[in-house]
Amino acid sequence: MSHQNNSPIASNPKEGQPQTRVPNVPHTTPSSMLPFLNDPDFKRLVAQQVDFVCKQAVKSGRIRVIRQSPTPVFIPRMDIVDDPSCPRFVATFELPGVRHNEVTLQIQEGSLVVDGERRLRVRSQSNTPQSSNNGASTQRDSLNHKVRIPIQELRYGKFRRLVGLPHGTKV
Repeated sequence: MSHQNNSPIASNPKEGQPQTRVPNVPHTTPSSMLPFLNDPDFKRLVAQQVDFVCKQAVKSGRIRVIRQSPTPVFIPRMDIVDDPSCPRFVATFELPGVRHNEVTLQIQEGSLVVDGERRLRVRSQSNTPQSSNNGASTQRDSLNHKVRIPIQELRYGKFRRLVGLPHGTKV
């Protein structure tokens, strides 16, 4: 015995599985939603809900807050290890392209302060000697040679990281 229903089926179920039916819902166009979307009460409720969901995700550790500055700056990543069975507190910093003499470490007011600067270093291939027609060796005029950086995704500049030290830490 077959039952006819004109509502569309959500998927093609395998034989023996229940069928899910989608009710006939008129298509809502974006233009018909505009008055609703511009309602201040609706915007406030949506903002409150988004704020609540984001705060819960941060508290649970599912997402983390990253504050983005208007100008991208280099902030070295770090790991901190505080093993209760070991008397040492270990902070490891990821400092690619930063030379050891460009980093300073200090203890100030109960915090480890790491200061430094990551600089853009460009190796020019124009400093290799070229031979001219008369056999004399010359160098390309470096004053007229300007390095272009068509894509720059890496971040550079001065940085500072502060790590609060556990109470009673001896230096």
